[in-house]
Amino acid sequence: MKHIALILGLMACLAAAEPPKGASKLPAGLPEGAEPAGDRTWRYKDKAGKTWIYIRTPFGFSKSQEKPSGVESEPAANKVESAGPAFRIVSVKGDVVAFERDSPFGKSKWTKKKSELAGDEVAALDQYQSTARAGQK
Repeated sequence: MKHIALILGLMACLAAAEPPKGASKLPAGLPEGAEPAGDRTWRYKDKAGKTWIYIRTPFGFSKSQEKPSGVESEPAANKVESAGPAFRIVSVKGDVVAFERDSPFGKSKWTKKKSELAGDEVAALDQYQSTARAGQK
């Protein structure tokens, strides 16, 4: 018990001691001149005028360039809109509709009653029935 009290006392003395003069109060891994910008976040402006954001992670610091406010991360021209639902209708038997979707773990299949369909499923069912009618003609 004496040893534990002695160790705790020494740790308290070390924690209360001031850092050596000239020592940086910045955590290791940050450039000199970085300013705190929040909890676990620092901002640094380099000689070229670029502003960098440093975020402390469990694995060290993550560095990324600060984007000007109001600028999208991805240009609108590069965004791809979905052409349709991410699922397919496999079959319609009476009041039950069978759906299928590709997933990273293989095909995902499910069935629903027509009265329980969501908006995009209803639209897919209408399209499925119109193509089925066109194929019969």
